[in-house]
Amino acid sequence: MLELLNEQQQFIHMLHHDNHNSYISRFQSKAEKQQYSTNNLAEIESYDYSYNTYISLNGFSKYGRRSEDVRELTCIYYDLDMHGKKNQGYIDECVENTIRVLWDAFFYDEVLPEPTMITKTGRGIGLFYVLERSIACAKGKNAGQVEFWKTIYRRLGKKIQSIIVPANNTVADDPEALLELDEKVLCDVSRVTRLPLTINKSVNQICKMESVAYDNGKPKYYNLKELSSYVFSKVYSGTRDVKEQNKLKKETSLIQYDFYMRAFLEERVKVLEKLQKFRKGEGRNCRDYLCFTYYNHAKQLYGSAEGERLLQEYNSQFIEPLPEREIKNVIKGVERNSGDTYEGFYKLSNEWIVRHCDVSVLERDVLDFDVSRKKIKRKMQHQEIVRNRNEERAAIVEEILQHPEETYTEVAQKYHVSLRKIQMIVNAEGIQRRGCRRPQKAIENEERRNAPVMSEIRNMGKLERPKEPQKIPAVYAKICPIVCCVTERPEKEGHDLNEREWENLDGTGG
Repeated sequence: MLELLNEQQQFIHMLHHDNHNSYISRFQSKAEKQQYSTNNLAEIESYDYSYNTYISLNGFSKYGRRSEDVRELTCIYYDLDMHGKKNQGYIDECVENTIRVLWDAFFYDEVLPEPTMITKTGRGIGLFYVLERSIACAKGKNAGQVEFWKTIYRRLGKKIQSIIVPANNTVADDPEALLELDEKVLCDVSRVTRLPLTINKSVNQICKMESVAYDNGKPKYYNLKELSSYVFSKVYSGTRDVKEQNKLKKETSLIQYDFYMRAFLEERVKVLEKLQKFRKGEGRNCRDYLCFTYYNHAKQLYGSAEGERLLQEYNSQFIEPLPEREIKNVIKGVERNSGDTYEGFYKLSNEWIVRHCDVSVLERDVLDFDVSRKKIKRKMQHQEIVRNRNEERAAIVEEILQHPEETYTEVAQKYHVSLRKIQMIVNAEGIQRRGCRRPQKAIENEERRNAPVMSEIRNMGKLERPKEPQKIPAVYAKICPIVCCVTERPEKEGHDLNEREWENLDGTGG
């Protein structure tokens, strides 16, 4: 089927072969920039050679290509380019040298996986590792898998960069004439790539497909596990001799990066710093274990150079710091478990730290030494749920305020929530909309509530008009007790009050 398509159609259908009705953007730069998004792959195709044309690598949930709207990840893409103004002859030489170096890494040394597709963009090449199944990532879904995708993306990119460094290869005719990897855009989910059969106006070259990898007659797609085997250590399989099994068991007992590991390491480093402050710099004969544990986690977070600097700073906070030679031994002890073929570190349990760092029961309770990756995972998942709930709530409130013509039922159907939830949000936010349509059922319920009772209807003719309140005579009015208040003397009906009667009313008489 793919053989019957031209290069451009083949490229589009291979890149988005597992598209789930997501929007794909086509970006065209003429005199004015134009962007078009659609969920129909056939509409993306363009045969106009007169201007630059790009296509989005991933699928989006709506029109456009904003990072927050990415719906699914389709591939891992690397752009190897020639930066700076160079003549076309030198650029072509760099392209051929780089392809020769990478070809040797793909098939001879087998240190890199063969890309699903390679394109010549005019000023460089593009490497596409298309995923067998796209990764759904809308609304924070599959956060761990997305983070694993980013980790492989970065590490495989560093490996490619190390292979094409002039000092590390002897395959190219001119080791200095090689392309450079654009590391600034690694893991950019909104990235676009040049579409084949369109022209690169900067060098007047047409983008072409250089090669396509096939496996048993079908395009070669990858899953994350296959790609991870090129950047992580080997996994123990149980099919080796005893000596090699023990070696691999030791390797696989080390901590590997995952989505929640960074938060876990940061929490461990903070706990160790709090423990040192809690003890007011006292070593308690375990300074070496404290420094070892601190560096083991700090290096995973910040690398060797920054980890050593933080270790020196951490050691200086003790009343009696460790000598320099012991600090070097601590660093060597951790370095012994990290090499070029894999990046492993000691997996130190809470019980190990408590036992070797002499952590008391009080310190364990106060400083929360029982932090674990599972607790961090549950905490971050809860935060993610709360964040998604708040975002959904804010979107619903904005929808109700900006679209008063929509009924609450329509809003509930649009966001796939119940009508009761919409009503709870409206009541909590105190939203009152005027001039907007209301559901017919709500109108009938309100009319039913406001309808008069039958007994009231029967007695409606018998109801009498309430009488006006009678005026209180001035003689019964309360006299103002304030002396400064001038009050006129009241008079009885038919005759004037004498002096004694007035005094009794005034309260001054006996």
